Amino acid sequence: MLNARDYATVANERAKNDGVTPYFDIDTVSNPGTNWQDLIFRSAPVQSHTLTFSGSSETSNYTLSTNFFQQDGLIVNTGVKRGTMRFNVDHKVNKVIGIGANVTLTRREVNRLDVNNGNFGGRIYTDAMGVPPTLDGPFDSDGNYYQVDQLPEYSWISLDLRNPLIHTEKKDRSLHNTVLANGFIDVNILEGLKFKSLFSLEYQNSINEGFNPIIYSTDLGSASDGYAFNNSFLNENILSYNKSMGANHKIGLVGGFTAQTYMSRFESASVSGISNNITENYDLAGATVIRPPSNGLGEWTLLSWLGRANYSFKDKYLITASIRTDGSSRFGAGNKWGTFPSAAVAWR
Repeated sequence: MLNARDYATVANERAKNDGVTPYFDIDTVSNPGTNWQDLIFRSAPVQSHTLTFSGSSETSNYTLSTNFFQQDGLIVNTGVKRGTMRFNVDHKVNKVIGIGANVTLTRREVNRLDVNNGNFGGRIYTDAMGVPPTLDGPFDSDGNYYQVDQLPEYSWISLDLRNPLIHTEKKDRSLHNTVLANGFIDVNILEGLKFKSLFSLEYQNSINEGFNPIIYSTDLGSASDGYAFNNSFLNENILSYNKSMGANHKIGLVGGFTAQTYMSRFESASVSGISNNITENYDLAGATVIRPPSNGLGEWTLLSWLGRANYSFKDKYLITASIRTDGSSRFGAGNKWGTFPSAAVAWR
């Protein structure tokens, strides 16, 4: 990148080619000038801390762990924070029954900035590369951000250019809370005959916040707020039987039933013409322009019956047959159920 004096020299060459008065008195330009990239970029350290507790006995095992992760973004006011807690336990009730559970809780915060560089100016990267280094910093004598596109002494630069630091005043933040939990029970009914039931839950809610503050007197400012959540519940029940008959024959039978439901929902609203920067996106009703809100709902259910039979002879010749019947709310009306059989023969 050009320093201030090099930039002034190139600008004066342009003025000469255009047949106008030179833009700068080179002798009065101080080096190195303002490095706009140094003002928006920074070192981005990463930290991760984990604490784990675990224990066991003849019939039980457990583990509890927590983790905190943080990564600062390369651009000022961006980055990710995440906290996680996990708990796992399994217990042998007796020789027949075993149970267990796993739970994971996560909270994540993400701060972003729009870095789309499709236009020259109006985005933080292109502004940092295009704004003249001859400006003596991001602030004028009153402590306000220079309004780069309105400076008469820089009339030749692109009107799309903005002071790069105003982008760091914007807010584009999302908060995510996630719960993943499952539990199971294993039952050894008879020799070779087992039953397993699994219950699983996934839940997530997200909040998305946007805020463009009032920087200059002509700014309207804008804000947005959005909320979304989804949850899924799954239950699987599997009965299996495995039997060896003599040295050459083996059979395996599996039967089961599964049920899964899913629901998601979102709501969002955006406004412009805010009255101040203090309330940010927490007073949308006070704006002068309130856009129509949007929302949506999605949900489905899936039920399945399944069966499979395997036979092997001398572990060389294999026969398998399976059938699955699915009932889905996403299937067309009058055709909610579908049956899918299959069979195969193999040798090795």
